[in-house]
Amino acid sequence: MNPEPLTKEKIIGIDDVDEEGKAIERIVVELENVKSAVELVLKEIEKEIKEAEEETIRFKEYRNIRMFDFWDGKKEGLIEAKSLIKKAFEGVIE
Repeated sequence: MNPEPLTKEKIIGIDDVDEEGKAIERIVVELENVKSAVELVLKEIEKEIKEAEEETIRFKEYRNIRMFDFWDGKKEGLIEAKSLIKKAFEGVIE
């Protein structure tokens, strides 16, 4: 299965009533749809990490420290974001 975004069509709203009789709407999403969306995000982050790694190498070779620092910082930030997303969705993705 290719990763896909989580669209409105994949989200089901259910009107319900809470314990106090107040109307509420519950959101139901199939686990596979959430998993697919998370995998899509991780795949896109991985692409961005690869680009940042390539740019980091390129600017290191040109000895452009300012741009090297930018791309290296972006790469490290993306790696951290990927790690946090995996941690937040560890019960959803393997």
